[in-house]
Amino acid sequence: MIWRFKIPYENEHACVVNSAAKIVGSMTKKSDGKEIRILVGKLPDQDKSTTHSIRYPVKDWTAAEARAHCREHEGKSFEAAKGKDQEFTDPLDNDFIRTEPED
Repeated sequence: MIWRFKIPYENEHACVVNSAAKIVGSMTKKSDGKEIRILVGKLPDQDKSTTHSIRYPVKDWTAAEARAHCREHEGKSFEAAKGKDQEFTDPLDNDFIRTEPED
């Protein structure tokens, strides 16, 4: 099946740190003097919060800078901002990023 997505966002690079965490909020802060947005999550059966993902505004971060920061903070995956629709088959069946299938 082919799905249409915005991968990942037009204005932000994305770094997934812990995809198992259910997102419960977000915060904006500075890192290396630049703005980042941290999506905060909770793991099942735990009260402690953890970082789900980090977003990097393209106005402040190049893809290379964001990728390096992601690696430094134990990111599991990284995608640079693309800003246009992309079509692909999702081999991992990732429901969390799925939009409506294209007819």
